[in-house]
Amino acid sequence: MTTSLDIFEPNHRELFMSVLEVRDQELLASLGDTADPTEDQRRRVLEILSEEFTRHVGPPDWEPDERGKVLDDILGIFLLRFPSAS
Repeated sequence: MTTSLDIFEPNHRELFMSVLEVRDQELLASLGDTADPTEDQRRRVLEILSEEFTRHVGPPDWEPDERGKVLDDILGIFLLRFPSAS
């Protein structure tokens, strides 16, 4: 069965899963059981990834660090595959 986690390449999947494992294990488990996340699941993923991304952007140049760049890629991949209705 294909799941919503299968949209990521291994390195992106690993970071995605590690972030969700810390922030919302129930959400991570539910994403592993579905190929099409609900709107609530999509919003929660975007909220978590956005918060995590902002932790990796800052002075002096306001550019993301290496982890932030990968999180930005993950956000883009997720949004392209699962656009939010709102």
